[in-house]
Amino acid sequence: MNEDLVIEVMRTGVQPDKGHVFGVMTVKQNGAEVGKFSTLERGLKFTNLKVGTYEMHHSKKHKGRQVKCLRPTNMYIASVLIHDAYKDDANHLEGCIAPFLFGSEAHYVGSAEAMDKIWELLGGYDESQKAKITLRILNNFPGENRTASEWIAQREASW
Repeated sequence: MNEDLVIEVMRTGVQPDKGHVFGVMTVKQNGAEVGKFSTLERGLKFTNLKVGTYEMHHSKKHKGRQVKCLRPTNMYIASVLIHDAYKDDANHLEGCIAPFLFGSEAHYVGSAEAMDKIWELLGGYDESQKAKITLRILNNFPGENRTASEWIAQREASW
């Protein structure tokens, strides 16, 4: 994995009426913060990445809108993506993580623009790119105790 570029996600709270999970995504290069974004995830009842480190690569969504995304390289969790939220609405995420412009938390806007900025920070989008991106999930959804390795092992066993 490319340890020069790391994306970290810290969950910070839950939207009580919808169960959406708030967070902060920080892009780091050689340990220094180069970008910060707010995040939304669909909610507590959907698949989500567990605390731990993941290897990600450039990809495109296979279902729905064919937008650029970051996808785990592990086939057992490859459907949990990082991509923009359609019309800035977390209800369209189905378990994925969407970045938003930092400071827009009152309305959560600019998801597509935030994703474009992330691609710039990562050196541009290139689906054929061989370099992998390190993603660190720093904490779990409320009530979730599994680690990335435990969760992936469970998914592999049920495959």
